[in-house]
Amino acid sequence: MFTTKGSKINIIGDIYLSNTFVYLELPFLAKATFLREYWLRPNIYVGPAVAVLITAFNDRYFLDDIRSFDLGFVIGVSFEVWRVSLDFRLTKGLLNFDESADDINLKNQTISALIGYAF
Repeated sequence: MFTTKGSKINIIGDIYLSNTFVYLELPFLAKATFLREYWLRPNIYVGPAVAVLITAFNDRYFLDDIRSFDLGFVIGVSFEVWRVSLDFRLTKGLLNFDESADDINLKNQTISALIGYAF
């Protein structure tokens, strides 16, 4: 999956800096399907996700002190109706992505909604 993550940081007073991280993410998920014979099939899934950083930037410049990969844990639920699916996921990062200082511990956390169509 091609995904973007980011943050909005208060620098001074009412001045904010927006950071954007672009990743290529590969989730490895185990999926359990319920009510297979019905028109609505709910699913739950869980598993790890590995992400490789493509680029990181903010409002002013490109960032070079961001970890080049991330490891996360995914939990989610989806609903399939005929050929259409709707997924909701929570991805919790397990590694500190900021390498600028030793005393900073920042981790990615993402809530995602996906719509799919099978053909």
